Amino acid sequence: MRFWDVDSDAGERHPSSPSWTGGVSSGLCVVLVLFIGLGAHSSKNALAPAAPLLEAEGMSALLYSMIAASPQLGAIVAPVLWGMAYTWSERLVQVLVPLGDFLGQLVLVAGLELWAANAAPHLTEMVLACGLVIFSIARAGVGVVQHAAMARLLLGKRLLLSFVVMIFFGHVVVAICNWTVPRVLDRSGLIGLQITLLLPNAVSVFAASCLACCWGREPVPRSPMRTLSPSPSILSFPLLDEDDPEAEIEQEIAQKSPGRVWALPCTMSASYDCCGNCGHEKLQSEKAIWLLGTWRGLLLGVLHAFQSFTNDLLVSTGRNHKEAGSVVAVNQMIALLLMPLVAFSGYFIGLRVMLVVISLLPFFGTLALLAAPSLLLETGLLAIATAATVMPVLPLVLVPANSRSCGKSFGLLDSLYGLGQATVTVAIGALREEGGFEAALPFLAAAFASAALLSVWVAHVVRV
Repeated sequence: MRFWDVDSDAGERHPSSPSWTGGVSSGLCVVLVLFIGLGAHSSKNALAPAAPLLEAEGMSALLYSMIAASPQLGAIVAPVLWGMAYTWSERLVQVLVPLGDFLGQLVLVAGLELWAANAAPHLTEMVLACGLVIFSIARAGVGVVQHAAMARLLLGKRLLLSFVVMIFFGHVVVAICNWTVPRVLDRSGLIGLQITLLLPNAVSVFAASCLACCWGREPVPRSPMRTLSPSPSILSFPLLDEDDPEAEIEQEIAQKSPGRVWALPCTMSASYDCCGNCGHEKLQSEKAIWLLGTWRGLLLGVLHAFQSFTNDLLVSTGRNHKEAGSVVAVNQMIALLLMPLVAFSGYFIGLRVMLVVISLLPFFGTLALLAAPSLLLETGLLAIATAATVMPVLPLVLVPANSRSCGKSFGLLDSLYGLGQATVTVAIGALREEGGFEAALPFLAAAFASAALLSVWVAHVVRV
């Protein structure tokens, strides 16, 4: 698969000439990319296991939902800006994003200390609000940095594997948070938990700094000379590491007919101005990325919004917050074990079919929760957890196949996802405030059904 990073159209990139200096291995760089997101994942996913304790201390469901959605508020606009900045200076953005996460958490610790010391309410609220804003804006760039860095570093099946590993790593962090957060809260309280979260954020800053030092001053990349498919409505982006037979045939004909005048081949420039077919391809690419981003924002936004109150749903059935955290952690681990099998089965049934199947899975899981919550509760939760684990891999792999500017496209996808999650999280909180889980679950089922219908259109449009 020719997944080339083409944020600009000058220079040339060859897989045999890596962009990492000093002989640093690609494997080490992949590990560094993974740890860039450790702090943001830990800080975000620590909130859900703390929900039962927070609500037991008097926090309303609506207020909790607004706090849970606050990290996503910056993710509505900021990812697009981070994507544009990433194309300008990769190394600078790689360090700024986790550093902003760390500073945001540090300000939150200061705000909680002021709250514990009974400081002036306005001062405490201002410090806490500043911490949330800093964390929200910085966290919005984590996905852009990680995904674009992986797309630069790896190609083809290795890129798919790296995204699988990245999602796997993120869900391991979720499982660890669900197990450790209730215990840290019991032992050290809310301030102790917030101080503990500074450690993974510091690790992310260190990993980003190391990666920035490894990132060499490479020539600006450009795709190799190639020709588009004879039909301009079909983009020849093979999903596997296969040669393009049409390009090989055209090269043989050109060698046998040296006197014939041939049209300049497409150089795959990011500005879509290198050949006559690129104008149509630009429209096709924009349509595919917007559809892919809308589907991802709706489905993944609902899935992650559901995760924000899964622990509370289990507590409402009679479990304590430790037992609820353990159930969620077990579901996460089972979903992680199924992830490689489900993800790579897309090669056998096709990625288009996989898009639809993975969209239907959480819908049926929610129906199970509605139909027989006492019997099918854990089955429905496992189905939703599996979808939340596997689904993020699909759009990440498809972005490089449908866009020539990965940084900007990943930024757009993250912005749409941030809008979807923030909207759904607050809506669910309002519904729970009015009618409890009986009002929230039908809304979830309707949202999952809409995502399943949209997946059919996405599967028809995207190029694989």
